[in-house]
Amino acid sequence: MSLHIQQPDGSNLCGHSCVAMALGISLKEAIEKIGHTKGVHNHEVIRALGHRAATEKSVAPTHLADPCIIRVKGPKHRHHLVLYQDSRVYDPSYSSPAPSFAEWEAFTKAIGWRIVSVFPLKPRGVEERG
Repeated sequence: MSLHIQQPDGSNLCGHSCVAMALGISLKEAIEKIGHTKGVHNHEVIRALGHRAATEKSVAPTHLADPCIIRVKGPKHRHHLVLYQDSRVYDPSYSSPAPSFAEWEAFTKAIGWRIVSVFPLKPRGVEERG
């Protein structure tokens, strides 16, 4: 399965798409894990990530762990989630995957978005070893 998953146009499934990318599952499976197709709350992301979550809550964006899910906040209090992995950003709202973090950060700042929280992830394979 390709790492990048694009959310359906006009949907609120960015968090679901990030969970799917982080776990290597389909968007349909991520929706089933979360239990709805509305925007996700932080605790729902952590719960859906299960053993892949490195913490039991989101953390302040002072240091970005690689990999992690990033929550950004924009104008009109809109929120959006992206996956940061292997020094690239996988934004489910775009069909083309993976700009560098620097490119993505410059773009998000230019349009008035800012990072508000981070969900650190355990590297793949660590969760299986316990």
